Amino acid sequence: MKKCLTIPVSMLMMLIFAVILYVPASKAAAALADGTYSIGYTVLQGDNDSASMANDYWEKPATFTVKNGEMTMQMKVNHSSWVTSFKVDNGGGFADTQVVNSDSSEDTRVVQFKVKDVSNPLMAKIHVTVKTVDYDHDYTIRFAFDAKSMKALSTAESKADKAANVTPKTKSEGSAPATAPATAPAVNAEQKKAVAVNPQTGDTTPVTVLVALLLISSFILIRKFVKL
Repeated sequence: MKKCLTIPVSMLMMLIFAVILYVPASKAAAALADGTYSIGYTVLQGDNDSASMANDYWEKPATFTVKNGEMTMQMKVNHSSWVTSFKVDNGGGFADTQVVNSDSSEDTRVVQFKVKDVSNPLMAKIHVTVKTVDYDHDYTIRFAFDAKSMKALSTAESKADKAANVTPKTKSEGSAPATAPATAPAVNAEQKKAVAVNPQTGDTTPVTVLVALLLISSFILIRKFVKL
């Protein structure tokens, strides 16, 4: 009887912990509103959590946009001429990042790529070539994002709010000559504050119900096997 009881109870407990740990994280990611965000990160070595020497080659923070639940990350690489190849894990292998801007005088470039979430380290492969010292090597690195540092730079909601607060011009106002104001308009202090990114309250309800059902099911099974 002990063996029959131990197996189902262990499986149920593993399932409960998986739901508690995984589902809220996915809900939090899905709760991000469409917009642009900044996030800090560290470049780690491929096989451990120590900072990679390549960490100094990437500018912080990164920025990413969310549109219809899809995230696109942008990063700035310094010593761009040294980092001759930069590929990221796309779930089925490693794909080249797309260059969106480069500055040869500053030896920098901005690249972008798709990401599924920022809660787990992102694997990447780079090739570093320094011709002046005959250095030529491939490396596997990981990008560990700091979710606590994430800030909303702009969101679809904030843009809609600004549009709603614009007072339409009357005909008399439109006929006035366009002149620059003597002083810059005051910026509302509230507009300077970064928007806190929090999961929507409604998203947690299905998780709570699911966990409650699992707990009830486990209790019933335990009672059933104890009676046996």
